[in-house]
Amino acid sequence: MKKTFILFFLLVSSIMLVAQTPQIDQRVTYIWDVTYSMHGGRMGGGGSQTVLVGGQKFKIEGYNPAFDIYDDVMEAMIDDINRQNARTEIVVIPFNDKVCDEWRYQATTEGKNKLIEKIRLYANVQQTFTNISNPVEYAMEKVFTPDVTDHMKLMTDGNDNVDMAHFKNLMQQWCEMAQSKNVYGYYVMLTSQANDNDLTLILKEQCRMTLGSGININPPRIQMGDRVIVDAKNDYSKPFDIKVDIKYAENLPSNVKVHISAEENPYFNLNEEVELSAETRFVRVQPNYKMGVNELRSNLSIDSSSFVSLHYELVENKGKVIEFWNTEGQVELLNKSLKTLKVGVKP
Repeated sequence: MKKTFILFFLLVSSIMLVAQTPQIDQRVTYIWDVTYSMHGGRMGGGGSQTVLVGGQKFKIEGYNPAFDIYDDVMEAMIDDINRQNARTEIVVIPFNDKVCDEWRYQATTEGKNKLIEKIRLYANVQQTFTNISNPVEYAMEKVFTPDVTDHMKLMTDGNDNVDMAHFKNLMQQWCEMAQSKNVYGYYVMLTSQANDNDLTLILKEQCRMTLGSGININPPRIQMGDRVIVDAKNDYSKPFDIKVDIKYAENLPSNVKVHISAEENPYFNLNEEVELSAETRFVRVQPNYKMGVNELRSNLSIDSSSFVSLHYELVENKGKVIEFWNTEGQVELLNKSLKTLKVGVKP
């Protein structure tokens, strides 16, 4: 009887534990360059500087403060980790001339805290070459799986100086692998030294691969206006503007398009595709009214607004990594005069 009770207790405990732990539906893998140059050091350079890394002091030869971006990149990565939801598995792979380590945690509060502690205490300051092929191959073979959506964020301040030809060949195979395993890549060139013209051309041709630059490791984020107010009398037959807020617009790929449509309603049709750029602040669309202005006004209440739902959809752009924050908006039709057209984004 006692054994039966213990087994029952263990079974119930395990079921409760599974129920309390959110199921993983995506994985974010940070491939983190921790080479000597990230600390501002240059092999064979003159001068030196003592820096603090992971609570330990290290002497950096050939130190140049302009290239010391280690802490800034680390904090950017931590900020990004803190944005992940609990249904995400987070993998961090620090590398120099090889894979140095691998840490995996689910993005619960406890998991994030443990991972961030490891990142802050990490101290691996060595003069080595940069081997980007090794951690990318490692992730392709041992991390990415087709059962969840994978996002890779590769952060480097240089190029592969171990075997660049092999790395370029590896990137040319990216698209096939990414489609088969459901992977999206975000390649962040932290400094101008990471930019190689031939490699950039290869990366731009790959599906499910987006290029980023600078210490900001976030992919572009698009938020469409949530509300448009239209005066049926004064705005009839006119196009209306929908506000667009693009964060990290400097990393927005070219030819990004959004499809905008209106739900079925008695007032107007709308079905347009608009193109966005880094400079886009609003898009203008033309509703096709189903009746004349007088009939429209007679069908609208003078005491309350009428609403038409809008649907926003990011048009496929070879699977580039873009965060699209909202898919719904609405048009508020008023049956009175307004001096201005208002478009807003919820804070």
